[in-house]
Amino acid sequence: MSAARPVTRPKHTFLAWLGLLVLGAAGLSFALGRGAGQPEETSAVLERPAQLVFRWLHEPARRQQWVSERRGITEAVTALEPPRRLAMHLDGEDFAGDVEYTLEEQDGRTRLRYRSATRPKQWLARLLAGRDDLGRVKSDLAVLKGLIEREPPIAPRTATAGQSAFRGCCAAAPSPSTPSTAPTPPR
Repeated sequence: MSAARPVTRPKHTFLAWLGLLVLGAAGLSFALGRGAGQPEETSAVLERPAQLVFRWLHEPARRQQWVSERRGITEAVTALEPPRRLAMHLDGEDFAGDVEYTLEEQDGRTRLRYRSATRPKQWLARLLAGRDDLGRVKSDLAVLKGLIEREPPIAPRTATAGQSAFRGCCAAAPSPSTPSTAPTPPR
């Protein structure tokens, strides 16, 4: 009777398992790091004053015309500084994060900067999520640019004592204890 020979595994099986382990670790690292709050930024130059651009950012009826559809997402304004800055916290089923729009006007033109930091809520969403968010934002900004630049230019409104130039858009109404003698501009 012959003696049983020990079973030896070929080296290529070991290397295959090692390769799979390395690929799995790299994939998991990529998935967990992907979209984990790293800021994304882009900008556009619009041929209109910041006052008009800000209205398109802040007023819901105007925003709906250029922001691509996002179902199930709530927006909460976290900073409102007309016409220079608007920041919001977004919360959706699959992600949460913050976005900020800043506006710099020069000679009737406005540079609109967009910055966001969003985080998928589940690790599987990180793995499956495409990095098309910034592409979608750039597309949205191109639509916004077209809409704004088709509108006739507006003359800058000046604020009178006790009134804000953004009264119809974003500013708080004057306090009832301080009566205003100036007529309220039409909305």
